[in-house]
Amino acid sequence: MLMLIYTRLQARTARPLSLQSQQSIQRVPRTLGERLLVGVNVVVMLGLLVTPLLALAWRSITVDAQLSLAYYRMLWTDTPTHRDLFFVPPGQAIANSLMFALATVIWPRPWTAGGRDCGAGQNL
Repeated sequence: MLMLIYTRLQARTARPLSLQSQQSIQRVPRTLGERLLVGVNVVVMLGLLVTPLLALAWRSITVDAQLSLAYYRMLWTDTPTHRDLFFVPPGQAIANSLMFALATVIWPRPWTAGGRDCGAGQNL
């Protein structure tokens, strides 16, 4: 019932879009203010994208505010720091993940034939 009400309301309130080509609406920033706005926007977007990645990388190479690769060495140890029943060493988990990723890429899939995607009604 709710979908019926939504569909009728949507049909009544929908307005057609006046789609235009990219060439007709896109233009190069001309004034100093427009260029400054674009430049600040690009810097802010890059900052928002890169800053968390840099923080993550920095935290991975520092222990107690000193540079160290201890966290990376711990990836390949076989002894768990927490005695857990389902513990798998991180190195082995990484190797398993890469093995499954490789298998999904090269393993033949029944829904494809010769690298082409077969539609639902096509024969293999």
